[in-house]
Amino acid sequence: AHSLMRRGMRVTLIDRQPDVAQECSFANAALLMRSYSRPKTATVLQLLRWATSRAEPVHVSWRAMADPAMAAFGLRFLLSGPQTEARVFETTQVTDSLAELSAAQFSAICKERKLRVESTQGGLLMFFRDQAKLDAMVKEANETFLPEQRSTRFRVVSAEDCVELEPALARQARDIVGGVYWLGDQTVCPLAFSQELAASLAADGAVFLHGEEVVSLDAGADASAPAALNLRSGRNV
Repeated sequence: AHSLMRRGMRVTLIDRQPDVAQECSFANAALLMRSYSRPKTATVLQLLRWATSRAEPVHVSWRAMADPAMAAFGLRFLLSGPQTEARVFETTQVTDSLAELSAAQFSAICKERKLRVESTQGGLLMFFRDQAKLDAMVKEANETFLPEQRSTRFRVVSAEDCVELEPALARQARDIVGGVYWLGDQTVCPLAFSQELAASLAADGAVFLHGEEVVSLDAGADASAPAALNLRSGRNV
């Protein structure tokens, strides 16, 4: 809507909810994170680890693996993703660029529309209590980015650095072996952002139809004729 209005178009937004951002954006965080650029498709070894340990980031129960539908989905998931290092690197470069663009676009929209949306811009600290897991993360990060990119993406930090970056970890310092600090990561509240953006758009003439739902589309008789949206309330737009 913001982009269309910048091009001089009249915009109507139709939302089945009584207000903006009442579904996925209501209770989630918006993560503008380059640390999550690497594809998360799994190897066979990862799947086995996930199935045998609840301590892993993703836990897949044996019961789920025995379900034919879940097993079929897991196989498609395994085979569809980039399995070679070259493909992993290529995909990561694309998603990293997308994350960078997303952060830049967020900042540009906030500046242009004078939105006062709080965001956490201090980066992201991943701390570890297990040296093997820290080493694995560092290896993955080094494989993900070119040597000239690494210094602007992440830093490998000591346990003391972790406490300096996040003083709340002081009581756990004895158990921490180190961490990876992602410099450019930030988080945003999508609810606050959506509400402020909607108010700004409405002030500039955007029309919001809440509590409405599109049920069908009537195409024009030819390419020059306008189309119409039929709403569940019986209204046509």
